[in-house]
Amino acid sequence: MTTDALLDVYVSGSPNGQRAIIVLEEMELHYNLHFLDLVAGDQHRADYLAINPHGRIPCLVDRSAQTPVTVTQSWMICLYLAEKTGRFLPNDPLGRIRATEWLFHVATDVMSLHSTHGALARHAPDCPPATIQWAEDRVRDALTYLDTRLARNDFLAGDLSVADLALYPIYNRRRELAARHGMNNLARWGNAMDRRPGCQRALAIIRENLP
Repeated sequence: MTTDALLDVYVSGSPNGQRAIIVLEEMELHYNLHFLDLVAGDQHRADYLAINPHGRIPCLVDRSAQTPVTVTQSWMICLYLAEKTGRFLPNDPLGRIRATEWLFHVATDVMSLHSTHGALARHAPDCPPATIQWAEDRVRDALTYLDTRLARNDFLAGDLSVADLALYPIYNRRRELAARHGMNNLARWGNAMDRRPGCQRALAIIRENLP
């Protein structure tokens, strides 16, 4: 992180915001950090809406090109930066397909279930407990599939890839659930990610900037 870089990233402490910082730190890129307080409504400020009219985080602005590039959606930021740097994305076509496939799997089949359960558990006080449990069971099923995959591979796509960086902030929120159901392969993967300096720096930055 720097204060005069050609990359600007707008984030919060949510898993989506964490994902962008993790990728930037793992790729050792210089960037300007803009931490938004979503509870205070920073995402609705006119200056931010001028950058991202959708008013969501994260958002990346790359001013290194002749025409600045704005990238929204944490998954697209992962892919954009992997392609920009040539890191955490295999060069061979099949390897690239597999890494991208796992990135999209985490985005659609894991994050969507994680978000649904979190929204029901925290923001739907009238939701029947059985429905919340059903949603948690779907998260468990998604993590169990990843645990099975990691029984045969050190990382999701074989070698460490952008898919693993994208999964890490979800895993951080679901450690207790994974441990409760004995997902030892996922825990081993999580321990390996915990030891990565880029992940450590990213989590420290997030803790320092939480409102």
